[in-house]
Amino acid sequence: NSHRNGTMSNQIRLRGTLPVATASTQDKLVTVIKGSGGRQIRTSFSFYNAFMASLNQGGLFNTTLRPAIQDVLDGFESTVFAYGQTGTGKTYTMEGDISGSFEEMGIIPRSVHAIFGRLEANHAGYHDSIVS
Repeated sequence: NSHRNGTMSNQIRLRGTLPVATASTQDKLVTVIKGSGGRQIRTSFSFYNAFMASLNQGGLFNTTLRPAIQDVLDGFESTVFAYGQTGTGKTYTMEGDISGSFEEMGIIPRSVHAIFGRLEANHAGYHDSIVS
């Protein structure tokens, strides 16, 4: 699942119900339906991965960010961002509930845990600094 081939990986997570869209995680496809009755227009969009709301934070992290973190630690560049309409779950996906259990943490705190866990496992040297 390495992303080292230099291409972008567009992935989508659908949260809540969308009356004008259908999705297939197997086909990695989201179909938007415009209009009503016999005048409906369907437009489909393909993604590298399509995730439904039932996927937990850990599953999302393991599928999307864990491979990118390994690439970064191997010296490759990577960028992750969330984009979408207000109230669609960007903050939940990125941060999660940082005051709660690890299971509810989003991909940012999970990334920090993974990076420092990897550094400790490799006995890499690092030190804490406080800058004010």
